[in-house]
Parts: sequence; C-alpha cells; structure tokens
Amino acid sequence: MDSLNSLDYCSQFIDENINNKKGLEYKDRFIDILSDPNNLFIKRCEKAGTVENGCVFLHNGIKVETYGYYGDFSEILLLNKGCHEPAEERMFELILKDIPENGTMIELGSYWAFYTIWFNKVVKNAKNYCIEPELNELNLGKRNCLLNDIDNVDFTQGFIGKNQINLCDFIREKNIENIDILHSDIQGFELEMLEDITELLIQNKIKYLFVSTHSDYLHYKCINLLKQHNYRIIASADFETETFCFDGIIVACHITNQTFGNYNIGNRKFTKLRNIPYL
Repeated sequence: MDSLNSLDYCSQFIDENINNKKGLEYKDRFIDILSDPNNLFIKRCEKAGTVENGCVFLHNGIKVETYGYYGDFSEILLLNKGCHEPAEERMFELILKDIPENGTMIELGSYWAFYTIWFNKVVKNAKNYCIEPELNELNLGKRNCLLNDIDNVDFTQGFIGKNQINLCDFIREKNIENIDILHSDIQGFELEMLEDITELLIQNKIKYLFVSTHSDYLHYKCINLLKQHNYRIIASADFETETFCFDGIIVACHITNQTFGNYNIGNRKFTKLRNIPYL
C-alpha cells in the first residue's frame, strides 16, 4: 500500500471522518492541488517551477509563457514546481509509455497546448492535432509549441459539438486512421462530444481517452457511455468530491487493452489537506 508502484496508493490517505469542501478561490484551489498525493508520482526536472526570460519551466522540462495558464492562476506552476494537475499528469505520463512511434494525439480545447507538447516531445514522429475555439488561446498554444522547438502541430480553430466541428468528419478530412490519445477539456460539452463519436468507440479507433468533466452529472454519464461502448475506466476522479483540481477527470481505454490496471487517484473530500501558511 505504501509503495509508489501500487495502483491503490492514494487510498491510504482517505479518511471518511474528514469532510473538505471543494476549493473555489485561488488560494483554496492551490491548497487542494498541493495536497494531492499524486504529486509524489511527478518527477520534477531541476528547473521545474522557475521563471526564465518570461517563461516558466514545467516538471518535465517543457517551458511555457509564465502567465499563459489562466493569468494569475499560473502561480500554481511556481508553487507546485511545474505541475498543475497532478493526477491527470501522473496518468498521462503512464499512458505515454504505451504510445508507439508515429503515434497520433488529438487535443480538444487545447488552450496552451501543454499535453500536445508533452506528447510531441516523448513520441517519435508524433502526429498532433489541436482544436481550440478561442483565437487568443489557439495562438498561445502555437507560441508555446515554438518555445519548445515544435513546428509540426496541426491547429484548427473551432468548437466541438452539434452543428460545429464533428470529430468523425475531422479525422476523415485529415486522413487519420486511429487515435492513440484523445484528450478533451471542452467546458461542459464532453458528453455531447462522446455521443458524436460513438462510431469511433464501436470501431475501437481510440486507444486512450482523457476526458475532463465539469459536473458530477456529466462525469458519470460519460463513464456510462464509455462502458456501454466497451471502454473501461483506468482512472476516475469526479467533479464534486474526488478531484484535487477543479475539473473531474476520466481516463479510459478499450476493454481489450489490458496494458494498465485500474488506478485509485484519490479523494479530495476525505483527504487531509496541507497547512500552507504562506498562501
């Protein structure tokens, strides 16, 4: 249980006598993130959390514009040495180990393109596609890519959803055969997106999914839809109770993929939060 190799490691911190509320103000959200036991799985490079020439170094050596991540909320990148979503980043690093050369990733709601850059740095001959509705955020992602010497990402401005960009049409237009990672953070449209790609799920065209969720209702509806289409949940933290970040997270793969087991990534409500006097 106390081994960092344990899939169930985070469960040892759960105490149902504790009853934390979800952090809403920046200070409380910072405390939640800093208290996440998944931080123990995140390896930090020497420069992680430091600022140099207007850029902050993240835990994996990627550098991004210092205040590009939601303005003042970017302070978490300094406080937590380059890590802003410990559970999701732990799982992303793990899943990257099963991505082959020439792997393909699509990031929906790509914003600052962090996960795209990470994938591109690790996967040889990576193929990356970013879809982001807001032009300023899309351009931020482009700039962050260039900061990391990446110039082979396909950027598309647009919304995912009904009467907008349909992902099935998108992959046909781009001649994408299979998706190794579909990463989605689309601010409440996650269920609609999954409903629109059922043909891809049925055909097992997506190896791994990372879905950020924005309510418990959406979280569990997404889980049910994935299970109905023969996808299993590798890791899950719901929106209200479990996540240490603001969004919930679901990590899933097809039931035929048994590379990874089922990971307990903690429960904020029932975990003792750190006392951080300098916040």
